Amino acid sequence: MITDTGIFLYSGVFFDYLITCFIVKINLVKNFKIKRKNTLVKK
Repeated sequence: MITDTGIFLYSGVFFDYLITCFIVKINLVKNFKIKRKNTLVKK
């Protein structure tokens, strides 16, 4: 029973970690595209 809850908590934390990484990657891609657009406009 203790191991089941431990695995459940661990998987929950791991899932949150994956979601956080995914959100960070999306934000980085958006920022990169915005920066590229700004540099293209300046040129």
